[in-house]
Amino acid sequence: MFREGHHYVMMPVSDEPPKVRPVAPFEWNRLSTSLLSIVSFASFVTRLYRVDFPANVLFDEVHFVSMAQWYVARKYFFDIHPPLGKLILAFVLKLSGFHTDVPYRDIGKEYGHPGYIYMRYTQAFWGAWLPIVAFLTVRELNLSAHASFIAGSLVVLELSMQIISRAILLDSFLYLTIALSFYSALRMWRFHRTGQSRKFWIWTVICGCMMGCAFSTKHTGLGVIGIVGVIHLIRTFQPVFSASAEQPLPVRIQNVLRSKLFVSGVCAFQR
Repeated sequence: MFREGHHYVMMPVSDEPPKVRPVAPFEWNRLSTSLLSIVSFASFVTRLYRVDFPANVLFDEVHFVSMAQWYVARKYFFDIHPPLGKLILAFVLKLSGFHTDVPYRDIGKEYGHPGYIYMRYTQAFWGAWLPIVAFLTVRELNLSAHASFIAGSLVVLELSMQIISRAILLDSFLYLTIALSFYSALRMWRFHRTGQSRKFWIWTVICGCMMGCAFSTKHTGLGVIGIVGVIHLIRTFQPVFSASAEQPLPVRIQNVLRSKLFVSGVCAFQR
C-alpha cells in the first residue's frame, strides 16, 4: 500500500518468497594486495628471523624431536597422537642428516647437529602461512580489506602463535590445516551458491584433504570436522524443512540425497 496524492492504493501481495541474491565475491584491488603483502612480510619475518636461537631443546621439543628420531631409526614406541605431523618432522630430520643415536630428553640440552634448524624452519613455514589464511578467510566472508588486515595482523602479533611456530612442535601445522579447512569450506559453499560446479568439486576435495590432515596430526583436529560437518548438514537438509517448498516431503528428501551438497559431504567426510 502506498499513497498516491490524497488516496491510498492497495498493491497485490505476492505469495512467492523474496529472491535472495547471492553475495558477490570480493574483488582484488591495489589496497587488498598491499595489505596482504604487509601481513605476509610481517608474518614470515616474525616466524623465520633467528629461528636457530636458542640452540637448545625447548620444552616439548624433547618429545617431538625424540619421536622423529625413533621414526627414522624404526624403533617401536607408543605414539599418543596420529603420526602425520611427526612423520613430516622425521622426513626433514632424515634429509638434514640429523643423528638418531643421541637422545634429547632434557630441556635445555644443546643440539649437537645443525639439523634442528631445518626442523624449526619447517614448522615456522607452516606458522607463517596462518595469518595469510586468516586474511583470506575474512575476505571470503565479504568483509572489508581493512577488517582482513586487522585479522591477519592480530594473528601475526599473537606472541603465543609466534613461539609455537618457532619451535619444533606440531601445533603450527595443525592450526594451518584447521584454518585451511574453514577457508576451503567457505569457498566450497560459495561456488555451490553461484553454480560453478567444477570449482565447487575442487574445493570439496581440498576441504576433505585439509580436515584429514588436521585429524591426522592431532586428535583435536576432530573439532573442525564436527564444525564443518554440522554446518554442511544444515545447508544440505535445509530444503527438506523449507516452509515455502511445494513438493511433498518424500520428494524433497529424495532431491536432497541426489544433490551435490549431499554427495560432496559424503566425499569430504570419508576421512
